[in-house]
Amino acid sequence: MFLSPKMKDERITIMQNKIYKEIYILVILFCLGSIAVKHYLYGFEFQLIATELFILIGQGIYYSVRASMTGLFSSEVELHDRRSRLPMSSKTILIGLLFGAALSLYFGIRSAVLYGEGTAQSLNYFLITFLGAFMIYVPFLAVTMAVSFYISKKKSDAAVEKALKDDDE
Repeated sequence: MFLSPKMKDERITIMQNKIYKEIYILVILFCLGSIAVKHYLYGFEFQLIATELFILIGQGIYYSVRASMTGLFSSEVELHDRRSRLPMSSKTILIGLLFGAALSLYFGIRSAVLYGEGTAQSLNYFLITFLGAFMIYVPFLAVTMAVSFYISKKKSDAAVEKALKDDDE
């Protein structure tokens, strides 16, 4: 009994996907570790960590685009929404809000520690920097996350509709 060249053993495919997942996690951990070590040794120099940031950000963008273009994103959202109490659209906006707040908190603390002389001035610098960054980053990140989610969902739904239409013909 011979297998056609296009047929694949499902067990092999599943094991390959597990290995790819492990490699992906190792690459992400390596990039994060490299950023942490470079930050510790040399301070924050964007030029030194640009490659790692490109890998981390680029893979996320690539996955999002591919998942949207193939219709996988709609399936992932539907599966998530069935299992979770909080819909993925709300969760995406919440992640943008929390990341914006965390970024604002980081900038506020950093400003207070680096530039504040004394408790009162440090608190003043923290509040000014935190509130300014909060007003900028929280709305920007929440809107960016929401818009990217809805565009991805729309593109993915269109890809699913096209695939269903092609199957009917």
